[in-house]
Amino acid sequence: MSLRIGYSIFLGVFYIVLMIIAIPGNTLILWMTFSNKQLRTPTNLLVSNLAIGGLVIAIFAIPFRIWSSFNFSSYPFSLATCRFEKMIPLSSIMAITCTLCIICVDRFIAVVYPVKHHLKMTALKAYILIPTIWIVSIASFIPYATFNILYNYFGTIFCIPYWPDNRAVDIVLSRNATTGEPTSYLEFSRVMYWIFIVVFLFYIPAIMMTFLYSITVLKVRSTIQPSYGSFKMVSSDSNKAKVKQRKRVINIMIACCSLFVFTGLPYYTLNMLLDLRVITLQSDVRFVVFRTLAAFLFTSIAYNAIIYGYFNTTYRKYTPLWLKHIGSVLTFKRSTTITNLSTTTQQEQIHS
Repeated sequence: MSLRIGYSIFLGVFYIVLMIIAIPGNTLILWMTFSNKQLRTPTNLLVSNLAIGGLVIAIFAIPFRIWSSFNFSSYPFSLATCRFEKMIPLSSIMAITCTLCIICVDRFIAVVYPVKHHLKMTALKAYILIPTIWIVSIASFIPYATFNILYNYFGTIFCIPYWPDNRAVDIVLSRNATTGEPTSYLEFSRVMYWIFIVVFLFYIPAIMMTFLYSITVLKVRSTIQPSYGSFKMVSSDSNKAKVKQRKRVINIMIACCSLFVFTGLPYYTLNMLLDLRVITLQSDVRFVVFRTLAAFLFTSIAYNAIIYGYFNTTYRKYTPLWLKHIGSVLTFKRSTTITNLSTTTQQEQIHS
């Protein structure tokens, strides 16, 4: 079995597991939000948009990657499907990224400028922003979708982007020594695509989120320092609960920003450098690198549901009883297993 085939099968299994986590997790967030009026806060509406983005990728994009991981023949679908397959994950990632930035700005305003109520997110603003985000995200990648074609390579069909030539603006990489004619060039449209992707989908959001979350975290930390000169001591139960809640908020902010940078930085940077031929890798190595980085990027459809759902105390408060029961059963089984293992170990030590 070749490296490509073996690694493709591994990634296929990985994507199946990712779907198993992402679809129920994101569906649960949407169901809980829209079935409980108390959960329809502006922030939770934005979290629901993250869940929608995760579901769109899990349902409409991941199945194509699973199929390609287990099938190595020609691309069997139509040109319209090819273009849809290429557009939908990028549009969804852009929608998710925009939503994360809006959540970041909203938390920054709520913590740093709590009295400026006109700047705070409202349900009406959220209902206007969410469809606007999706319209802009889809419209942004319609041109890229039209670049994709079904390419016949010695009888095997591939769904790949075909970048249009424009010799007036294309970047010449090398010329014929005798005639001076270009022998290798970089399409201007390809360069513009990567500039848009890297700058607007990653670097600007990453810098903005890092900067605003850093200020927000420092502000929150300054509010949980003990104030011994006050009648309200930190040792009181109410203040302890507030401190615990604020520490949880800090952890969520750090996790959100760190995961966004950790999964996005290698994907966008390395893929841009490889596609623009700034760096080169051996074919099999490039295959593994590209597929691995893409898989890491798509993990956001699962960890967003975990971060903003499981670690959100509001969602946990309104968790359905049947789900709480399942969680308690699993926790009980785990604690019982640990206790049995501990008892067995102690008995072995006694008899040894």
